[in-house]
Amino acid sequence: MFAQTPTPDIQVFVGYADNSRPRPDNFPTPWSGSPNVVFEGCSSNCSFDAGAVMLFNNTPATVTINSVEIDMDTCALNLWPRDMSLSSGQNLIVTQTAGGGTAGCIGAMAGQMDTSDIGPGGVSYAGNCNPNGIIPVVKVTIDGNTSVLLDKGQVLNTGGFDKGGCPNGTNESIQWTLVGGLACPGAVLSLAASSDAESGDSTPTVQATLANNCETPLPNAKVDFSVLSGPNAGFKGSATTDSSGRANFTYQSSAAGTDLLQAAVTNPAGTFTSNNLSLQVGRPGEGSSILLPLLVAAALVVVAVAGGTVVWRLRAIGTPSGADFRSASRREQASIFAGTTPGVAPVIDAWLEVVSPATAARHPLGGDPVTIGFTGDCTIDLSSNLSRDDSRAAGRARIWKREGRYMLHNLGAMQTPVIVNGRPVVWVVLEDGDQIQMGPCRLLFTSNESAA
Repeated sequence: MFAQTPTPDIQVFVGYADNSRPRPDNFPTPWSGSPNVVFEGCSSNCSFDAGAVMLFNNTPATVTINSVEIDMDTCALNLWPRDMSLSSGQNLIVTQTAGGGTAGCIGAMAGQMDTSDIGPGGVSYAGNCNPNGIIPVVKVTIDGNTSVLLDKGQVLNTGGFDKGGCPNGTNESIQWTLVGGLACPGAVLSLAASSDAESGDSTPTVQATLANNCETPLPNAKVDFSVLSGPNAGFKGSATTDSSGRANFTYQSSAAGTDLLQAAVTNPAGTFTSNNLSLQVGRPGEGSSILLPLLVAAALVVVAVAGGTVVWRLRAIGTPSGADFRSASRREQASIFAGTTPGVAPVIDAWLEVVSPATAARHPLGGDPVTIGFTGDCTIDLSSNLSRDDSRAAGRARIWKREGRYMLHNLGAMQTPVIVNGRPVVWVVLEDGDQIQMGPCRLLFTSNESAA
């Protein structure tokens, strides 16, 4: 019998760790050495290239993790201690326990856990770029109760093929993703002033929020805060993200002025940072009645005057109603996602062109994320390219811009493949000239460097 989670308050995540081809924001965070993390894996001179499972105990009581098992087709991996205690608020991470490069079930059973290289029947799948259709299974027994969970997004085997070899040198890391969902590559670390902060406060508090790209909070990650410039330049501190992915930093200002702050998270693949935050601070004992909303409005005006594109997210922290400023349906993860500055035309720097089979159409990119598919609710609706009896209409993908690069996420990976340059993908960073095949439609991605 299959279940999604052992209990509503014990979350089960899957991820893939690759620091031999590092990309820090993709590497599962938290990891070994993070606060409140029980880590069962390689701990000395390790190069990680492995699937991983994380359990987060968000209950008020200690639980016993009797066992964790990962099944890849006929290959059953049960490499970790039994009957481990996990206190309230702690994470348990299980992953590779040994180094080495033996592919297939033989290497995984030896502790190497390169689960992207395990093929049907446990054979080596190293270098194979054809999706094998294996859906990893995670079996978790907690306090004597077993849950069998399907990794439908194929996070543990990177889409069912050896992503590191397709092409060779591709980073395989996938950020922690709730088991059962589509892969959520990358993480977003955002920094904002606390909701009750005032301009000119002499003891300001800022709040960092860490989540994967599906906006799932990542608890128990260490966040380092730094004042980069201003009257308090050089001040540093650290905090740990809570169950909502939030960490606070409060410091005492020594003089009035404007501080520039940044948050950072470090893992075995390196360090990734937040947006920079400008904060008006005062001398000890000083303050002001100007509240944070005015600062936010001023910041947006500054960006609007500059004609720029807002590429960071500001979360509404501690609002009494918990309302989402964009959609009231998200209570605990209220956020404003600013794709472009209000009142300013988006900067168009890429295009998606439908080149076959029917009438060509060229769609500009550069504003908010877009969806591509065969239904009317998609930003780019391809249904006019279908014949009435065409059965290839289940494809759906999302394209968004992050850190200056466009990413494509196949939202229907389990049903209909999205082909990029001849290879099926779950997600990919798009390059100028990429050919995208969705059902009967062929699309061309071009960036401003070639389409000026």
